[in-house]
Amino acid sequence: MSVRTPGVKFQGPILGSNRAGKGLFENTSVGLTSRFQSPYKEFYEDFTTVVSTAGMEDAGWTETSAGSATNAYSQELGMLVVNAHTVADQGSSLQNNAAGTTSATSQVTNLPGPITSTDTLMDGRELIWATRIGLLVGDGTSFDSKLLIGFFVTDTALMTAATGALDLATGGGIGFHINGDTGDGSIDAVIQGTDTATSTDTGVSVGTLSSTMGNFVDLGFRARWVDAGTGTGTVDYFVNGTKVVTVTDGLPMQSTQVYSNSIELINGPATADEVDLGVEYIYNAISRAGLTYPYNSGLNY
Repeated sequence: MSVRTPGVKFQGPILGSNRAGKGLFENTSVGLTSRFQSPYKEFYEDFTTVVSTAGMEDAGWTETSAGSATNAYSQELGMLVVNAHTVADQGSSLQNNAAGTTSATSQVTNLPGPITSTDTLMDGRELIWATRIGLLVGDGTSFDSKLLIGFFVTDTALMTAATGALDLATGGGIGFHINGDTGDGSIDAVIQGTDTATSTDTGVSVGTLSSTMGNFVDLGFRARWVDAGTGTGTVDYFVNGTKVVTVTDGLPMQSTQVYSNSIELINGPATADEVDLGVEYIYNAISRAGLTYPYNSGLNY
């Protein structure tokens, strides 16, 4: 008797039809050939080999302490766990914008790494970003720490450590902000095209947390540029599989800045407020070179 679980189940291989790639990929594995027939170049990292700060740096992440806290990273529970240590209003900033090296304890992160924008790079193109995160707090109550996660410009401090206020460099980015210092753990959708960030409440909160990893939430956005130089386009934000916010225009990557997957986690205003963040995965997809929306790759599936 099979276990009833969500999803579609097959009893044999999934092979291309006689129209796959206009016949080129007939009877080949769809699991492989469909990957490069998609109009998106896709990246997926589940952090199964990160065991330390050195491991993160080997994998291509730049780690900057917010304050003097000594931060730690582990692969607890089969995911990246960011420990902001025990100092109030201090924590860690991570950006996947460095050259990675291969070592016995880590591997180069399977994400696109730093992307240097121009005023035309993203014209008619898309960026899809997604993650699943969990949180815990030392006192086992509400979230009064600070978190920013998404795709942002290179910067050593994405937030003001003492308050959690956004402090993004020119060029900004797109992502999600939870500022427990000033709110109730509400999740805000963030966008910044040039110098000023815009935050929109998604209507979802992380709620009351415990001292064990929990309260997992799925976050994602889909950004579609029309004219990158003027920041025109649309960004749809998703929380737990539901579209919660749509922002029109003011998109980043308007000129020459460097962007990458970014995480900043800072403790609350007391030592008992220490916070840990679990990141199960990060997924990126970006329109393939030479393709602009609406796509036509010339292949049939």
